[in-house]
Amino acid sequence: MTLTEETLRFIREHRKDNVRNLALQAHKYPTVDEPAAIIQIVGRQIAEEKIPAWAAREGILYPAHLSMEQCSSEVTANYKVKIVSDAVYGSRKTFTSPAVLASTVPSYLPASNSPPMWSGRKHSVQ
Repeated sequence: MTLTEETLRFIREHRKDNVRNLALQAHKYPTVDEPAAIIQIVGRQIAEEKIPAWAAREGILYPAHLSMEQCSSEVTANYKVKIVSDAVYGSRKTFTSPAVLASTVPSYLPASNSPPMWSGRKHSVQ
């Protein structure tokens, strides 16, 4: 998606505004891609709460509303990274090459990159 300079300026100027009111005033801004602007403004407003690192950067094109609502927050994502890191690397704080990482796959997981086939039986992790 390419946004014109005028649409980008509109987004910057109205990034804190109520998007419902903006949508009702679309006729006042005939040169602005109003639907795209609304998506970007809503995305940024959600990012301010959920992903502050994104909201702090200019130039990010936000996805549709549903994707932003369903994404993990920055805090949750960092927590998940820590869980996976601790599970894979233990208490070490440095990352290992993918080749070494591949050799640490537990025996109950498939060694290949392909997903396991469903056999219809419940499997337990030992």
